[in-house]
Amino acid sequence: MHLQINQLCFFLLSLYLGLMRLPNELRKGRLLTAKSRICYNETMKTNFTIGVFAVIFDEQKRVLLCHRRDYDLWNFPGGGLSINEAPWEGVIREVKEETGLDVRVVRLAGIYSKKNSTDIVFSFLCQVVGGEMTLTDEADRIEYFSSENMPKNTSPKHVERIKDILEAKDETLIMKTQEGQSSIELAKQGKL
Repeated sequence: MHLQINQLCFFLLSLYLGLMRLPNELRKGRLLTAKSRICYNETMKTNFTIGVFAVIFDEQKRVLLCHRRDYDLWNFPGGGLSINEAPWEGVIREVKEETGLDVRVVRLAGIYSKKNSTDIVFSFLCQVVGGEMTLTDEADRIEYFSSENMPKNTSPKHVERIKDILEAKDETLIMKTQEGQSSIELAKQGKL
C-alpha cells in the first residue's frame, strides 16, 4: 500500500509542478494562443533536480547524520536521484553508498521545494534492516543525535525536516517550501 501511495504522491507532485509552470491562460482553462503554446513547450523542458534523503531514527528516537568529507557539515544520508531510478530506490542506494547500512523505506515523510529553485527533495522515513555502519568517501563520521543535541554545523533545512517529522501527527505527509541559503553556501561563508 505504501508503494502505491508514494507513486501517487510522486505523480501528483509532478502534475502540480508542471501545472504551476504553465501559462496563465492554460491554468485558467482558456484556449492556448500561439504565444502560450511556445511558452508551454519551453516550460515543460525545465529540468528539476530531485534529492532523496533518509530520516533514520534509532530506538531512542535519535536521528542518523553523516558528516561530509567535502564540507564541515552534518546532514541526512542521501543525495541526487539517478536517471531511471524511482525515488524510494534512490534513497536506499544513497544510504548504502554513504553509510554501509541497508534500509527499507517505511514511508514518504515529506516533499520539499526550495524557493526560487528547481530543487525538489523527498524525505523518506527509513528503518535499518542490515549492513554495517562504515565510513565512506562521502562521510568521515556517521552518528546518531537527539533532536535537542544536534551539531551546530547541521544543515538547517535538515534540522527543519527533523522537527517537521517529529511534530507531524500520525503519518502526515509534509509538503513545504523551504527558504534560505543552501547549507553549502552557509558553510562556505563560515555561518555554520
